[in-house]
Amino acid sequence: MRDAEWLRELAALMRNGHRFTEGKVHADRIERIAARLLEPIERRADALIDRAFKVVPHGLRKNAVISLLEAGCTAAEVSGITDQSLQMVEHYARGRNSLTLGRAAIIKLDAHRSKRG
Repeated sequence: MRDAEWLRELAALMRNGHRFTEGKVHADRIERIAARLLEPIERRADALIDRAFKVVPHGLRKNAVISLLEAGCTAAEVSGITDQSLQMVEHYARGRNSLTLGRAAIIKLDAHRSKRG
C-alpha cells in the first residue's frame, strides 16, 4: 500500500476512535513517512532563513553608513570613518530614513542657533 493511501486509512481509523495495539510499528512508519513529506518543506525553510539572516560585509558597511548619517554625521565624516569615497557614501545614503535625518538636522540647527545667542 502506498504511503499516502496508508496515511488516509490510518487517519480515518483514528478519527473513528480506533486504538492500535501495534503502536511501535505504526509509529515507526508514520515517522518515516512524515520525515519524507517534511524534508522538502524543511529544506525550503532553511533556505529562506539563510537568505533572511545572511550577514555579509557589504551589508554591514551599508548599515554603518546609514546609521552614521542618521546620527547626524556628514557624508565627509562618514567617508572618513568608513574609508569609502563620498560617491559610495552617497550611494548608500539612498537607503537612509529621511525622518530620522530631518530630526538630526533640526537638533543641529537648534544647537547652532543657541550658540549664536
